[in-house]
Amino acid sequence: MRAAIFFCVILVLIKIDGINGFHFPCTKIPRAVTLALVSDNNSNKAVGKNGVSNGDRNGPGGYNIDYGNIPMTSRDLNGYMQSGYDTQDEYERFLYSSQTKRRQIKQRKALQYRNLQREKEKNEDGYASMMGLKPRSWWQRILFYPLKKSIKATNTVAELISKATTGNLSGQDQPGRLILVRHGESEWNANKTFTGWADPNLSDQGVRESEHAARLLLAGGYDIDVVFTSRLKRAIRSTWIILGEINQLYLPVFKSWRLNERMYGALTGLGKTETAETLGVELVQKWRGSLKSRPPPLRPTDFYWPGRDRRYSDLSPDQIPLTESLLDCMVRTVPVWEDKIKVELQMGRNVMVVGHANTLRGLVKIIDSKFDFIIIDSDQH
Repeated sequence: MRAAIFFCVILVLIKIDGINGFHFPCTKIPRAVTLALVSDNNSNKAVGKNGVSNGDRNGPGGYNIDYGNIPMTSRDLNGYMQSGYDTQDEYERFLYSSQTKRRQIKQRKALQYRNLQREKEKNEDGYASMMGLKPRSWWQRILFYPLKKSIKATNTVAELISKATTGNLSGQDQPGRLILVRHGESEWNANKTFTGWADPNLSDQGVRESEHAARLLLAGGYDIDVVFTSRLKRAIRSTWIILGEINQLYLPVFKSWRLNERMYGALTGLGKTETAETLGVELVQKWRGSLKSRPPPLRPTDFYWPGRDRRYSDLSPDQIPLTESLLDCMVRTVPVWEDKIKVELQMGRNVMVVGHANTLRGLVKIIDSKFDFIIIDSDQH
């Protein structure tokens, strides 16, 4: 019974369609054309956007409108106009919206990954946890918000009293001092070998150089609050010797891979003199002294590739360089400066950085905001 009623309804709709122009709105029309249909009691005329009639053409099913190579009847045109939108236009809008959303999602995920990596590096070697910089969860922020406000107000009053008693009414806090120390001579420095991320020990001369640097700090009356160094043995041992000589081995020392020496790529382990004789002095000097020139890269199968070293197990593969220019080395040191060293200095603490020639040069240029320079390279790397 239901099937018979449905069949009768379909026949009635088909009949109405033939008499009164009933339609199913499924016609596709290019969106570059906007047409309007003007109807009266005697005829249906398709009129263009500027009101110009397209003519009365008799044809099967009504008036034929020939736009380009697409024949269209007035009945189809009427169906398009009553549908209220162009299906092709809607599809393109949906496609554009989908592409935009995918791009936004990709950008948001990339930003979240960068923020996650940055927060992870802030706590490298326990720095954020020890210095109280580890971010709190949402419920901790809500719980400590009133206490934070009261502590801030108390500190403000205390600072005003202190400035009034000391005569410092300018309102400017004194930043801490930054002390940059290059590590002592390594065994590879002594025989003029490209070192990079390789890890030779200090030579006897390097030990004496570190001891001498400590005596200079004592003579200058420098107080040190926190120390940053690289993950390489020659810098770490230099730090130990200096702190031991000034009797401050208890100071916090944070080791960051971003303070490692410049990665020399395939030149690592090669003699500087022999390489210059083989490849040419001009080419080798360009790799060493130019700002953007990179030596040939290491391969993951090479002996000196640091990806197999346990000390870099927390780094992602894209963070381990295969080769670096001087500019790459400088850019690598920016996060440790912005997120750690600079923060300590702004808090009034004296910071000592025991690093390498190129990373220390990079820090100096970052502080001076000068990246357009040519470095005259020395033999100490």
